[in-house]
Formats: sequence, C-alpha cells, structure tokens
Amino acid sequence: MWDNVIIGKGNKGSTAEHVFKIPGDHHISENKVSYWIHHAMFGLGMTIFKDTPEGKHLQELIETNASLDRIQRYINLLVIKHINPQKLVKHIEFLQKEAFNQGRAEKAKELRHVLGI
Repeated sequence: MWDNVIIGKGNKGSTAEHVFKIPGDHHISENKVSYWIHHAMFGLGMTIFKDTPEGKHLQELIETNASLDRIQRYINLLVIKHINPQKLVKHIEFLQKEAFNQGRAEKAKELRHVLGI
C-alpha cells in the first residue's frame, strides 16, 4: 500500500498520523521519520523519508501552508521520477482492466433495467 514508490532508506515506522496542517481531502500521513501517501498518482502509494531532499521539500511545502493542489502536483512529479517503469506499466494495465470490467458491469446493469430483467 505504501511501497509502490519509496524515496529514501531505513525503517519507515509502523504507524503514522494524518497531516492536519494540510487543508482539504488528502491521504498524507506522517510519523517521525517518513511521510506516507496513499492514493498518489493513479492510486499508487508511496513513502518519502523526511531526511531526503524530497522529504525536506515536502516538509517545507507543508510548513509554508502551500495549497493542496501544489503539494499534490509535487507528489505526482515524485511518482513519475521515482517509480520503476515496469511497475507503472503493470499498474496502468490493472487500471485499464478494472475500468473495462466496471464499464461492462454498468452496461449489463443498464441492459437489465431496459429489458426489465
């Protein structure tokens, strides 16, 4: 869940708390050593260690009350920069298959409704 993209090394800890300093609806948590991001780009999860340049910049964005949009754009850039290309392709293929299956289920539901089944 938090290991699609990992920036830094070490023990990320076993718990994290929601970052309430960031306004809005987001899935960013932190503990003493790392940030945990759930539902980053394409629903991927990532861990950013605070002692990395990326972690320090994220902390700076949070402390200076950057907008949620700006923080999310930064996180998306980090996903693209750090994800293993094979992992990204595999995840996109999964999302395509999931979207196809959802569309097929919705179309079947619509047809059953029209036919009164």
